[in-house]
Amino acid sequence: MPTSAISRRDLFRGAASKPKPVNRPPWVEQEALSRCTSCSDCVSACPEGILSLDDKHLPKVDFSSTGCTFCGDCAAACSEGVFGETEGPPWKVRLNVTNKCLLQSGITCQVCTDYCDANALRFDLSQRPVGALVIDNDNCTGCGMCVGACPVSAISVTPIASEETV
Repeated sequence: MPTSAISRRDLFRGAASKPKPVNRPPWVEQEALSRCTSCSDCVSACPEGILSLDDKHLPKVDFSSTGCTFCGDCAAACSEGVFGETEGPPWKVRLNVTNKCLLQSGITCQVCTDYCDANALRFDLSQRPVGALVIDNDNCTGCGMCVGACPVSAISVTPIASEETV
């Protein structure tokens, strides 16, 4: 029996069967979350203020205001071994851009590319009328700087292993 009621509209949209993917802090693998004690030391240590605890009291990332600088302070603050080696890739994520992107409406905007230090976002000016956004997920670090910068919230960063349900 579900713990919360779902509307008929959400049921027909498939929302009942597809939980929204949760972005976990960098260097945290799904298996390691079982060691999390919900102490929130990682949340307090984050200088960007993008970490919080979700409804299951596990750390999650919110890119709505800014992104991750991969400073490692969250990992250093954790005494439970939830974070892996900070030398490797921070996480496996994919950058997504919805049709809410201003370019889709013929409005020139390049705020996201201005914030992308990894050059994972670029414009294809051969597309008319104002160009198209091209995503290079291989170059994307998943920092999320572009997410908070987007004036219409058209960009999201989602874990590649989106079967996560915790």
